[in-house]
Amino acid sequence: MNARIKRIRRPVKRESAERYLMVTLVSFAGAVILIRLFLELTGYPQVGNSELHIAHVLWGGLLLVVAPLLSLLLANRWAYSARALLAGIGLFIDEVGKFITQSNDYFFPAAAPIIYAFFLLTVLLYLQVRRPRPRDARVELYHALEAFEEVLDRDLSAKERANLEARLERVIREAEHPDTARLANALRDFLASNALYHCGFTRILATVRAAGAEAPGALDHHAPTQGCPREWAAGIGPRGAG
Repeated sequence: MNARIKRIRRPVKRESAERYLMVTLVSFAGAVILIRLFLELTGYPQVGNSELHIAHVLWGGLLLVVAPLLSLLLANRWAYSARALLAGIGLFIDEVGKFITQSNDYFFPAAAPIIYAFFLLTVLLYLQVRRPRPRDARVELYHALEAFEEVLDRDLSAKERANLEARLERVIREAEHPDTARLANALRDFLASNALYHCGFTRILATVRAAGAEAPGALDHHAPTQGCPREWAAGIGPRGAG
């Protein structure tokens, strides 16, 4: 029982995780360089008055709060890219010298090596993340379901569709549980149908529900067809259009 729970809860790497991490790295390096260059060219201006000093670390902290909120509140795939960009902006770590010295010394000599070391550690993480890993049916289905976000947003390219079909085919072949294979079969049939381009989320739900009630691969022809092509309303899909 414990082995089964462990297998079910095993972490799954997000599809395109290496791309998001690369966005973070580029954002991190670019922000630190631009900040330092701007401050050098402008004579290190300060925002505030004789009593207050609004340091740019505050703006960095704000971005670090907004970045995870995007993932918590939004399901859209573009939110992951926005989170990676905001999390990488190095407004916070740029002022590390102030955090490790009693005098709040921004120019502390060890600050630059610390920033560089942190960047290199992130690069090492990136190299580990991009290494190919074995994928089973469970991982492929995770990624396939994530790819269906593009279906809902009507933003699925021909290449993405081919990759999604290949994932679903592998799940059908290698799934250990028959319910997993039925779900992948239903999703594959939906992907091959005109509903991909003409129907909305209602049709997706109906197709998935049909997998549990009919033979594998069957579509729910009794599902709501409002907004779908006439051939769908008549129960005729592209495979049966003869």
